[in-house]
Amino acid sequence: FPSDRRNKEWSVVNGLNITPAQRTRLTATANELLEERKAIENLLKLE
Repeated sequence: FPSDRRNKEWSVVNGLNITPAQRTRLTATANELLEERKAIENLLKLE
């Protein structure tokens, strides 16, 4: 999601006009990040 960081806090930026092409790229990026997380999921688990 588009985000902003102020005073050491993150927030999602709402109300942006996102074109269909931009939405496609944002969705692709989100999916890539989820796949990367899944690929290293076993490394994130603490025993």
